[in-house]
Amino acid sequence: MPKVVRSGAARAVKTTLNLPAESSELLRTMADQRGTTLVEVIRRALQLERYLTEIRDGGGRILVEKKEDTSPKELVIF
Repeated sequence: MPKVVRSGAARAVKTTLNLPAESSELLRTMADQRGTTLVEVIRRALQLERYLTEIRDGGGRILVEKKEDTSPKELVIF
C-alpha cells in the first residue's frame, strides 16, 4: 500500500520503483543536467506522456522538426 505524504495543499503518494540500471542512470543524468530531482524528471515525463496521449487520442498528430534538418518533418507515432 503506497504511503500518503501530506505536503502543503498537495497530497503526495510515496511509491517505490524498481528500474533497470540503465534507466536509473538515465534519470540521474537527466536530473543532474537540469539541476533538479529524480522525482521532478519523472513528474515531467508523466505530464508529457499525458499531453501526447491527449493529442493522439483527440485525432492530432505530433510532428518533429530538427533545427539543422531540411528534410520533411517526421511524424511521431507512439
